[in-house]
Amino acid sequence: MADYSGMSKDQLRELCLNRSLPVSGTIPELIARLQGADAAAEPDGEEALLAAAGITAPPVDQSPPPVPTQTPRAPVQPRQEPAPDPSESRASHTVHRMQFECPGELATEDHERWLRATENAAHGSGFNIRGGARRVSFMNEGGKRYAVYEVTLGRRDRQVG
Repeated sequence: MADYSGMSKDQLRELCLNRSLPVSGTIPELIARLQGADAAAEPDGEEALLAAAGITAPPVDQSPPPVPTQTPRAPVQPRQEPAPDPSESRASHTVHRMQFECPGELATEDHERWLRATENAAHGSGFNIRGGARRVSFMNEGGKRYAVYEVTLGRRDRQVG
């Protein structure tokens, strides 16, 4: 196993980020997370890690994985509600909402990117925004987890004719 004891918190967070591990916590927590990932990557490493913690692992199913019945789909693109029609009442359309697929823990970088994408989509629809975008919830649909973001709409931009 690698020795992480001499590394700074930023270096440890970078390693966690590169391995798609959570980046929050104290230095000892980050080191434990990295060591756990190292042990799980080694042959029989996960069993050794569980045994060291005094936990007996349940038997692993050795049957081959099921054959998919469909071809894999293309990556999911962010979904957004249609832009409000300017001829409709503004009272019924005050927010612009988007959903982003979020299979695991929400990383800070993804959160920031999705905030900006929501704001940019509202601007691209011709609206000024009031305040900034925010994550409003998570939802599950079709066996997938989505982070839902919204931005409050202001007045529609004037179009120069």
